[in-house]
Amino acid sequence: MAAPLLLYGGTFDPPHAAHGRLPQLAGQAIGASRVVWIPAAQNPLRTEQSAPPEDRVAMLEALLAGNAEAEIDQRELRRGGPSYFVETLRSFQAEDANIPLRFLIGADQALQFRRWHDWEQILDLAHPVIAPRPPHDRVALELVLEQLDEGQSRSGWWRGSVLDLPLDDVSATKLREALAESDQAALQAGIPESVLSVIRARGLYGRSDA
Repeated sequence: MAAPLLLYGGTFDPPHAAHGRLPQLAGQAIGASRVVWIPAAQNPLRTEQSAPPEDRVAMLEALLAGNAEAEIDQRELRRGGPSYFVETLRSFQAEDANIPLRFLIGADQALQFRRWHDWEQILDLAHPVIAPRPPHDRVALELVLEQLDEGQSRSGWWRGSVLDLPLDDVSATKLREALAESDQAALQAGIPESVLSVIRARGLYGRSDA
């Protein structure tokens, strides 16, 4: 069987250190042939306004500049509207049905995965790869998912998918707050200087001095 293709979607608003690090680690763990970052046009489960797509791509490019093997795929941005991941998976499958598809999500998304549009169809197209996140390590996250699954359809969809990766508590929400408050320590801990330079140059998140 061919090595899997690992897809990692998100708004990347802003992209932070974990957005670059965890997909690489996950890709190595599953023996992925490639890891592809996919910026969303519009997250259907998110209400707040994002930075413009071209700015989010520029920040993501800055984040991944040191990774020669990183790929950024903009098909969701070209498609526009709500970024339903099931449509993205169908388009990848149409390009090459022989390559197994995997998709990386964090613990927060795993816990609300049943809210995703056509989530059962997503599982028919690709296998999940789940990264734990504080306060849940791998064992704790599996226990919570087991409890949420009780009596539900497709129970156990996550079994064998939770990786034992380093826990990372960085979040884009907290970093947007840090940008608004000029919390330099929090910013430097979560956002690489290359991304901060893009934020400054473009005056994103109301900052020109991040």
